[in-house]
Amino acid sequence: MKLSFLALSLLLLALICSGQRDVGDRKKKVRTNPQKIALEKWAMGLTAKDYNYSEWRVTFHSKSTVDFFNGYAKKLSDLFKEQNAKVNFAMIGACDGTSDNTIKNLYLKNDHWRGVFVEPLTMNVRDLIKFMAKHEAQSRSLIIHAAATSECERPTIVMERPLYEEKNASIPHWLRRQIGSILPENRDHARKEWTTEEVRCVTPSNVLSDWSSQTKKGGLVSKQQQDMNGEIVASAGGKVKKRRRPHVLKIDVEGHDFEVLTGFLRLDTPLEELPLLIDFEAKSIAKKYPLAKERMEQLGYIVSPFGQDGFAILHADRILASIKTFPSIKATQPVVQQAEKSGYVSEVSNKRVNLRRA
Repeated sequence: MKLSFLALSLLLLALICSGQRDVGDRKKKVRTNPQKIALEKWAMGLTAKDYNYSEWRVTFHSKSTVDFFNGYAKKLSDLFKEQNAKVNFAMIGACDGTSDNTIKNLYLKNDHWRGVFVEPLTMNVRDLIKFMAKHEAQSRSLIIHAAATSECERPTIVMERPLYEEKNASIPHWLRRQIGSILPENRDHARKEWTTEEVRCVTPSNVLSDWSSQTKKGGLVSKQQQDMNGEIVASAGGKVKKRRRPHVLKIDVEGHDFEVLTGFLRLDTPLEELPLLIDFEAKSIAKKYPLAKERMEQLGYIVSPFGQDGFAILHADRILASIKTFPSIKATQPVVQQAEKSGYVSEVSNKRVNLRRA
């Protein structure tokens, strides 16, 4: 009887100790979450200069918003790499991947980048799959054969494109591969010497849900079977609660940019899903640019003036709020002042400063 009581006591003690270790391990994991730490450091590294168009021109020695975007993307990439964190890259209108500078100079060269690429034209999807495989990036890339828009009224969308690819392969790449658009509602056929194809319709929410659902233990497990001979079976997606946040978002959808951009940036988009950096074709938005700029500013972005291309960067205040934690950082005066300007109260302890919302 005494033996069984002693054994029971030892068992209970072991369970208690095990539970305490589990709690400690979970707390340790939270404190050492590389994704969260990278986001905190990125947010706290932003200053007033990062919210000013004139300062962007000085910093990057350029007037081009593309240079602003790529410059900040490089900074973010380096910081995330230092923290062993992953950069989430979403590109809507990826074409075949061969002519995009962000893919060539950042995505392919950095294994800590993982991406989702949405492209409606079959020939481009086929070659994009081969391109990623050639550069050994297929395991961290999800390629979705679909057309993106803000709302899908029907399961599919009809696209049209010119027949330059079939007629003359010596025609410039941008004419053969980068021209395509959604078939207007007032037409049921392609224009002369063009062709049509019907593809899956996806919203930005669908894209981020599909992307999240393809992930298992940090690696991408694609439900979309990607045959290197060009046969493509598109993923049907699925109902998932979690959506992956794109840190870097690039949109190039030939005249449909406003719908895609505002689809990613709905007024009710959760803070934790807002991209940190955005590149888009401002010329395609044209007269709707003021509406797009207003929407972005409402959500906490600093946006470039109208031009050929557009660039937006998310304010640190929104980033910190999105990760629902306030960092403990070195108590350097410029950082504290910047944080307090963003609405935080600083509490200094042991030469560290803890920030909380005022």
